[in-house]
Amino acid sequence: MHKESPVHQLNIKIIEMLLIALELAFGKEPPNLPIISSYDKVSRIVIFLPKAEPMAYEELKNKYNVQKTALRSA
Repeated sequence: MHKESPVHQLNIKIIEMLLIALELAFGKEPPNLPIISSYDKVSRIVIFLPKAEPMAYEELKNKYNVQKTALRSA
């Protein structure tokens, strides 16, 4: 019997994109990060192109649970 390889999902930096969107909504200047593809200050539209990295499902699930807990305690 062989051990199956872990199922991989794409890790996308959702929390980072939400944080940037909130900062832009409060009038801050957009950070110079590769995740931001474009930003129109007049229309207040930001386009994100995050790098999606494969990650084992259980590891990704644990990461999102930690982030959820941190957000709840804020």
